[in-house]
Amino acid sequence: MFYLALGGLLLLAIFFCWPLWPGKQRRARQQTQPHIDPNERHNALLYRQYAAELEEDESLDAATKAGLLADKARQLLDERRQAEVAADSSIAGASSQNTLAQSSPGIGFKLLAAVVLVVGSAVTYWSLGTPGASELGKAREILTLPTLAEVDGNAADPSIARLRTLTNSLREHVRRDPEAAGSWYLLGIGDLKLQSYAASSDAFAEAHKLVGADPNLDLYWLQARLLADKGKLTETTRAIAQRVLGTRPNQPMVLNMLALAAYRSQDYATAVGYLNSALSNNLTEGQRDLLAQGFEQARESLGVSGPTVDVALTLRGEPPADAVLFVIARPIGGGIPYAVVRRPVAGVPGTVRLDDAVSMNPANPLSAATDIEIIARLSLTGRPQAGPGDWQWQSDPVSLSEGSQVVVLKAELVNP
Repeated sequence: MFYLALGGLLLLAIFFCWPLWPGKQRRARQQTQPHIDPNERHNALLYRQYAAELEEDESLDAATKAGLLADKARQLLDERRQAEVAADSSIAGASSQNTLAQSSPGIGFKLLAAVVLVVGSAVTYWSLGTPGASELGKAREILTLPTLAEVDGNAADPSIARLRTLTNSLREHVRRDPEAAGSWYLLGIGDLKLQSYAASSDAFAEAHKLVGADPNLDLYWLQARLLADKGKLTETTRAIAQRVLGTRPNQPMVLNMLALAAYRSQDYATAVGYLNSALSNNLTEGQRDLLAQGFEQARESLGVSGPTVDVALTLRGEPPADAVLFVIARPIGGGIPYAVVRRPVAGVPGTVRLDDAVSMNPANPLSAATDIEIIARLSLTGRPQAGPGDWQWQSDPVSLSEGSQVVVLKAELVNP
């Protein structure tokens, strides 16, 4: 479309400048009686062409089209009248007009101005415009294309070829317009899907400079940065993660990433804590299974460290499907809990372990307690506080001695 528009401008300039060409002027002067042809046939052609263009434009209603067509007719009529007035003036002063025409520099100047207008428009467009706008408009397709891993690393897959094309277009666009935050964001996703993790992280960093903190952007940036650093936590990744958790404390994706990094560093207790918080969310079955698998693996690697309470849970009756399980270790008689585990009711029957890894506050761990009680509750409201209709079990006082030990309790939850 750009080249068609440019060619149209050039032809239009030539059309209007052609009557000013010196040869045309000389032939006009050679006529015994100067005369300007009104060119009715040409005007009629212009009118029909304009009417056809309006008819094809679906963005305009019938009233608007009629008004524009009437304006065009008046414009052509005015031009004809001006031509007739100019012809009368030319006949009255033909000799003086000829002398002036021979010495006037206006003809060349007007022709030069027309050419400069067209060329200048093209240069300005290429310098400041967006020649690849049609391709960039399709860049959001990146969000729906599969990753390289999803096609089993087949770089020749057509979807991967399309992904590379769009990513390269975005890379060229941000080179020309580094303030395009949306393009930086899409470029980061494209590079992430192509497994160019360092380049992806750099793109997200540029987008962050332009838009500031954004949870969705930070999630992608954290993923790219961790993969680029081969799972190692750095100051950058910690800052991104804490920024997300500051607004969404139990964001499961971030917690899973942090848990994976902690596990690779053999900090199993921290990994368990992160995954325990992630599993407290309302998750899909697939998400829950994936996180639970990592949680059990981290648990197994951690082993028993300090005072530990295993609560074996069973049910008597059919609980509500939307109930939420809470297992709480707290001071006898109530108070701020030492440790809390939140799970869906689908986790019962099963065993829940309470230890320092699931402590609510690292400054007040379970190992700091001597005597506690355990509360197991199926909450109908989804909150840890007791409510009407909740299924609840409460233990007798449990004494925790120093050293590594496991206290095993059996809890049966009954419909009240």
